[in-house]
Amino acid sequence: PIALHLLRRERAKSVSFSDLRFLSELQKSRTKRILFRQWLILILRTLSVGLIILAFARPTYQSGQHWGGQPIPTAVAILVDLSFYTKYRDSTNTLFDQQLEKLNILLSSLDKRDEVVIIPIAAKPGEILSGELKNIIQQCNRLTPTQERANIHAALLQAISHLNTFPQLTHKIFLLTTASGYNWPEIDIKNETLTHSKIFLIKSTTKSFSNTTISQLYFSPWMASTSASSNLTAKVGYVGNSPKNSCPIHLFIENERVNRRSIDLHSGIESTVQIPFIPKRSGWVSGYVESEPDNLSIDNKRYFTFKIPEKTSVTLIESTQQATYYYLREALSAITDFDPTLSLSIISKYDLVPNLLDSTDVLILSDLKNITSNKVASTIYQFVENGGGLLIFPDGTKNLKNNHQHFLRSLNPLRLGEIRGKPSPRNSPYYLDPKNQFHPVFAGLFPRFPSDKVHFYAYYELVKQPGMQSLIHFNSGDIAIASGKRGKGLTILFAFPLDLDWTNWPLSGSFSSSIQRLIRKFAFQTELTNNYLVGDQPIHNGNGHDFYEPLEVLSPTGASILVNTEQGP
Repeated sequence: PIALHLLRRERAKSVSFSDLRFLSELQKSRTKRILFRQWLILILRTLSVGLIILAFARPTYQSGQHWGGQPIPTAVAILVDLSFYTKYRDSTNTLFDQQLEKLNILLSSLDKRDEVVIIPIAAKPGEILSGELKNIIQQCNRLTPTQERANIHAALLQAISHLNTFPQLTHKIFLLTTASGYNWPEIDIKNETLTHSKIFLIKSTTKSFSNTTISQLYFSPWMASTSASSNLTAKVGYVGNSPKNSCPIHLFIENERVNRRSIDLHSGIESTVQIPFIPKRSGWVSGYVESEPDNLSIDNKRYFTFKIPEKTSVTLIESTQQATYYYLREALSAITDFDPTLSLSIISKYDLVPNLLDSTDVLILSDLKNITSNKVASTIYQFVENGGGLLIFPDGTKNLKNNHQHFLRSLNPLRLGEIRGKPSPRNSPYYLDPKNQFHPVFAGLFPRFPSDKVHFYAYYELVKQPGMQSLIHFNSGDIAIASGKRGKGLTILFAFPLDLDWTNWPLSGSFSSSIQRLIRKFAFQTELTNNYLVGDQPIHNGNGHDFYEPLEVLSPTGASILVNTEQGP
């Protein structure tokens, strides 16, 4: 524009004129105005062309940089998935190899002044890689996949802690993970730092991802025996581009394949298959369920351990209260008919001697009036302390004698309160509430609840004390059945007698099943725990254990192992 302006300036022309007398002298002020107008036109022409050029260039201002292009330092937290899902292998490499390659590209794009950390995502918080950027790049080779699941919650808390150290910087979080989808729990972290951070998800995947996992096993131990067939239920998860038909599922017990079933699988849908088997021996039995090999072998097996009880001897003490004794005797007779592991003996209170109880596993007392002396009470105390199981149903006496109250407190840490309600079917009933917290021994026993309720017209109030465990509650919130330990044994106390003026439970089908399961609970002498996949963390009720000391556990092979424990939530 400047050249055009100069070239196009009008030049002075010579005009022949006859006489100059008639021309006045050009004023200097007008000359200055002309000169100013020419400069103004030059500037406007230059700006117009310059603005057109800028419009085509479309310049932007980056907030993450100073004027001049120098980047502002950023606080960066890079979360790298180290769960066993990253071991999935396609035709060339594993998903973890892809993650590592993307991690190196990401690190090379960062500025050396950025505050960078690499946080491994595993089952529990691991070592954070930090320091100068060049040193972090060298440390990346130390990252390897684990046999654990991904705990994204713990890793995000570590990232928040790092970002909070640099409140003046821009915050960025990078998640490097697989596209498997089902190894991530729902994230629920309400944190201001996380809300204002920029989060980037970098996925590693394959063109045709296909994986089968044994997600859960369920085995009902209540009828297991060496003379009857049992079912082990397996839940199988599948992720893939197309359905998988007739997928074989194998059951191994003591490293021997005992059965197999085929199942059709659909992506994203968990399927269920039942595998029958007959245990060859009693005692602790271990095994696993396995699917066909695929590109991720670690989740194709799920291990389990359960106990097949030996013969359990049950002794029932006769009662003078025929109304309550009748229903219990009939239920026990029916139980021993369909459960081959149980044997029943019925004795009178006069036969209650230590030698007889030596061959008894479970003792059932339906009438506290049978506790006629300190000698009888001492015999029962000794039986429980040596590891015996005791079931106690109180009688319908409104005011228990002091010696009977003392007897109950010596076996179970509780305080017996007043009678709630009135013993009569005409009263408004209470009922067992399986929706309230209950022990797994009662799982599945009330399938038609609440349409088919077990009614209770009155009961003794059981006031919970330290060391007492409530097994199931009434709808009022009071304890219906409680347990407590004395020595090596366990006592289970019911808050009601088996009298139809107190409850109609003896007429319900769940009554016999409940008694049978409680007897089996004594035979197991341990809590029934879940089954675990490699990498899962077993959870154990550690009441009475010091978490700062190693815990001795027994493996399925019978070996004793010392393990370090962590206190959970």
